[in-house]
Amino acid sequence: MTQVAAGAPSTNYFLDGNFSPVADERDAEGMEVIGEIPKDLAGHFLRVGPNPVYVFSEEAYHTFDGDGMIHAIKFKRGTAHYRNRFVRNEGFLLEQEHGDWIYKGLNSMLDPTPSPVPEGAAGSKNLANTAFTYHNKTLYALHEASPPTVIDLPGLETVGPTDFGGKLQHAFSAHPKVDRRTGEMMTLWEKYDLPFGKFRYYKAEDGVAQWRHLSRADKRKPHPFKQDTQNEDGTWVLGCPSMFYIVDDEQIRFAHDDKGMKLLRDQVST
Repeated sequence: MTQVAAGAPSTNYFLDGNFSPVADERDAEGMEVIGEIPKDLAGHFLRVGPNPVYVFSEEAYHTFDGDGMIHAIKFKRGTAHYRNRFVRNEGFLLEQEHGDWIYKGLNSMLDPTPSPVPEGAAGSKNLANTAFTYHNKTLYALHEASPPTVIDLPGLETVGPTDFGGKLQHAFSAHPKVDRRTGEMMTLWEKYDLPFGKFRYYKAEDGVAQWRHLSRADKRKPHPFKQDTQNEDGTWVLGCPSMFYIVDDEQIRFAHDDKGMKLLRDQVST
């Protein structure tokens, strides 16, 4: 069993010193205030980040692997109340029940040691440890390529991952943006076949709107990623993109030799 000891020194930079994990979930009321908190300041200051409990290898641990932990300070009538909670998604709960690691982590994916993932459980761990977004009066803890996790305020209880009523059928970015004028939430997702990626817009009212394509490809033409090639000595040269696209709110730029790729702006598909 490799359980990370909170506060213990480590040879791994991301487990040592200020990066050392916190073991306890706490509530602290009547915190000391240096200065004065405005009486009309009300709400939550929130952060989420990696806080590992069990790791496959202390040496190989990557900071992206840590279990999500939320820290919150609630402001009300000039007072401050602190609370922290783990994000209790399926992977976290399975490892707590198992009393050891189940999911190995980013730097250990190629390690041949079998992962004791229970039958029927997810093959990867939704850590919800990267960022927050607040949309449609709902707080989401986010993890790249995992569904958003709904967090209840003020208690920080984990409600669980959401697929927006079955409408979310793709990976979800950990860094969506919310348009304050329209209430829409925008997220970019990626995949490694064609078309490469799409924006999706989520309405403030019901969570989902239409697709807006960023890119589309003619699959009859050459793939814009170069193939991996093997050298005579057995080493490999990894393929890389043969073109790059830069897209922002003001302009669209694309390579002259686009090999079948066309950027289509604001084209809506059903």
